[in-house]
Amino acid sequence: MVLLLSFLTVSFAYKGEGCREGVKVSKVQVQGLRFTEENVVRRELKLQSGVSYSDSLFFADARRLESLDLFSNIELSCTPDGEAQSLVFSLTEIFPLIPAPAGKKQIKMVGCLAWRLLI
Repeated sequence: MVLLLSFLTVSFAYKGEGCREGVKVSKVQVQGLRFTEENVVRRELKLQSGVSYSDSLFFADARRLESLDLFSNIELSCTPDGEAQSLVFSLTEIFPLIPAPAGKKQIKMVGCLAWRLLI
């Protein structure tokens, strides 16, 4: 298992290419999903139809998607759609046999105390 993980590198390249600040979003598409249900991704996105695009919203969405431990790459491309723009999230899923929270810290709430555990 250690050998398998040693050559697996997960790096995040948040790219928001062709996106114009302040322009409304007409639609959002999600590409690259083979194992993950689309609704899992969509519930994390604040960039939705009718919202004005901003880089800060994109980076916040990318961080939320990264925290799911399901994706190794997150990219966004935008195309003009009349007065608005259409967004396409291109996601690369992590190999499904590797346990997602491997080595991550988890905060467990017990009453009013928070305990940090290593999984």
